[in-house]
This record gives sequence, structure tokens and C-alpha cells, in this order.
Amino acid sequence: MFQVRLRQPSVELPIRPPVRQVFPQMRPWLLEVVDPDSASRYLIRHSPEMLCMSRRHAGTADYRYSGFTLPELVTTLVLLGLLAAVAMPRFMGRGEFDAFGAAEQTRAALRFAQKSAVAKRRQVCVTIANNQLTLRVAAQFGAACSLAIQHPQSSEDYSLQVPAGVTITPADFSFDPLGRASAAQSLNVAGGSSSLPILVEAETGYVH
Repeated sequence: MFQVRLRQPSVELPIRPPVRQVFPQMRPWLLEVVDPDSASRYLIRHSPEMLCMSRRHAGTADYRYSGFTLPELVTTLVLLGLLAAVAMPRFMGRGEFDAFGAAEQTRAALRFAQKSAVAKRRQVCVTIANNQLTLRVAAQFGAACSLAIQHPQSSEDYSLQVPAGVTITPADFSFDPLGRASAAQSLNVAGGSSSLPILVEAETGYVH
């Protein structure tokens, strides 16, 4: 039969500071197990650290767990965005990437033309020729489009030239002061192996 005796260690065993804060009065102790048959002795150390672990798994202690801070998350998102911007052209191919950008710019230009017609209460004409989009506005209500529209971010005339290797369907239509298109449009922006459609609804002028 094994004999078990409780002993205090002869030397001070180290206890980590966080554990000492939770159990300031506790000291490590040893269990001495003696096997009379073989005269073998075993020392089993029990410490506040082990008690902390058992209580943590039982859910009876309050612990602070490490995690990510807000600056770390923001930095990670920024790095992922930069990586996507650099890697996307390599995965998609230059032509597909340029076509995607040209399609987004074309949709933005058409939406700007519709909003300008409503805001100015005048007709705004859209002309797409030779892979270039231009916008013009009527001098007054009911008149023909004769004035160039300035770009909202510069003082230059609004003009969009698609990149080399990208094509866009020619078109010539207008938006009235109610935002309606003179005719439904089905445009196509192509580049590389990509073909991106752009539709303009006649009754509402909705661009999608």
C-alpha cells in the first residue's frame, strides 16, 4: 500500500505574480508518495497556479483574455486593401482590370448626368463616340445641349476616355429635367476577356 504524506517544500517555489495576486496567502505544497515494496518515493507538487487552472476551467474565476486592439484591426484592414489593389491586376489581367474600372467610371458619369439634369432643370446630353464619353447641358429649359458640363472635382469639361485596350458601345441620348432618359440604353464595356453591361432605364433614368 502506498503511503501519502503532505510536506511543505524546503525551498520557496516561484509563483507567478498574477497568481499571487489572486491567492496571496497560498503557498506551494508537496505530496510525498512512498512505495514500501520498492522503497521508491514520488513528490507531487501542487501550487496556486494549478488551482488557478482548475478554477478557470470550472468557470469560477474572472480572467482577462488577450485579443486584438482597434488599431491592430484597422492596420490589418488597410494592409489587406493594399494587397488586394496590388494583386487584383495580376489575377484578373490588365485588360479585365481596366474594363472593370472603366465600367465603374461610366456608371458614375451617367448618374452625374441624370442628377445634373434634375438639379439644373435642363436637358443634359450624353455622347459616347470613339471610346470617349462627353456631357453637355442646354443653355435654358427646352433648348438644345450647347454648353459643356464641368467636372465636379475640377474646372475642366466633363470627359471620360477609357483606357487603351478597352471599348465602350457608342451612344447618343439625353436626360430630361425629371431625370428620365430619352431612350433605354444597353451599353457594353469590354476589355480582355471581360464584357460588362451597363443599362439605362428610359422611364426612370436608373443606371445599373
